[in-house]
Amino acid sequence: MKKKLTIIIPTYNVEQYIEKALDSIYNQQNIDLEQDIQVLIIDDGSNDNTALIINNWLSSKNTQSFQYIKKSNGNWGSVINYVKNNKLIKGEYVSILDADDFYNTNCFQEVFQISTLNQYDLIISNFKRINEKGKTKPTKVIYSFKSKEIVKNKSFTPWSIPMCKFFKADLFYQLNDLKENVSYQDQILFFSLLIQAKKIYFIKNNLGFYFVSRPNSSSVVDWNKKRIEVWMENMNKLLSCNIPELSAYVNMMVNYCYINTKDKENRKYIIIKKEYINIFKSSKFSFLPKGLDWIAKIWFSFAIRKIIKK
Repeated sequence: MKKKLTIIIPTYNVEQYIEKALDSIYNQQNIDLEQDIQVLIIDDGSNDNTALIINNWLSSKNTQSFQYIKKSNGNWGSVINYVKNNKLIKGEYVSILDADDFYNTNCFQEVFQISTLNQYDLIISNFKRINEKGKTKPTKVIYSFKSKEIVKNKSFTPWSIPMCKFFKADLFYQLNDLKENVSYQDQILFFSLLIQAKKIYFIKNNLGFYFVSRPNSSSVVDWNKKRIEVWMENMNKLLSCNIPELSAYVNMMVNYCYINTKDKENRKYIIIKKEYINIFKSSKFSFLPKGLDWIAKIWFSFAIRKIIKK
């Protein structure tokens, strides 16, 4: 039976967080869980109590919408590949929820109430960031004052994480496999979807919570050689698309990497391939509000001099 939405939850050693993520789906307002939702909990080889907690949670709920699958470890990209290559999707739309994040209880209701829902390839909403102390901060994903259809160049948001992004299953199945056993494949997934999408809708409300500083997550580990090399492989791959707005994202992320690499010796691994340098320099910050776009362009034109040695 075709459902409205499939949620993929990549899961690895998240015993402290997974119940909250599952509850945030189970407790959605004004949604027929059995008719509308499919949840694929894909355990990427957890070796803590994640499996026990999930199985206990599932046994306490009277629902057939949640499916738990355990596979061998291959990192985030392998989870997405597993779902895609085994054709597990039953929903018209797909969203990915990292297991330490969670939705607002009205999230799906807001997405489903878009009257022309099936016309859009990609739906993006704002969300809130939450830290280990429970403090939240709104995130301006796209600079718009209202929910509306938006042009693509405004959609190249710096927030490439999967939180609160809903995309057509047909689009998902068109994507190439992600790289396995490495981090940061969410960047590649989101921008691959964005490049392929023809019609995009933005919801201004905050529909979820993104945990910004979970211990041991890939976003908080030190910028060592291995992390930098994986990051820069992604950045060069995105530059190869030769899209000015996407190049602006890369510009911001490369500078972010440079600034946060405390060991200056490791900065030598921040390398833009020669064939992409002019693309890198010609970044177009169209996703920023008027007035900030040209300020960003000037600032980053100075900042990249530290990265691109003459």
